Amino acid sequence: MKVIIVDDSEMIRKYLRNLLSEFPNITLVGEATNTADAELLIETRKPDLVILDLYMPGENGIHLISRLKHKKQTPIIMVLTNYPIEGLRYKSLEDGAQYFFDKSRDIEKVNETIEMLSKKVYLN
Repeated sequence: MKVIIVDDSEMIRKYLRNLLSEFPNITLVGEATNTADAELLIETRKPDLVILDLYMPGENGIHLISRLKHKKQTPIIMVLTNYPIEGLRYKSLEDGAQYFFDKSRDIEKVNETIEMLSKKVYLN
């Protein structure tokens, strides 16, 4: 499973890199700190999963989710944010994200979901 991390926090990117390295069938194919770079990476690297923060410098992640849903081949989108506001959750999921997690409360759920997705992709 190919994964791209999109987050402006080096600490979060490092945590996710370490987490992803625990799964032999996951390959980190790119990292971005803003949505413009992320969109280019997604177009060129064709990831199976994008782990996306919502608030970064420049355009926010909601706009990226909206654009990705209109693409021919859309990756699984996992939102990982410090702003678990119900309206943002609703908008993210409505626009095409499959998962929405709070960075401060849902890290264990992130781990479980990545493990589940890695097994699912591996089996398919």
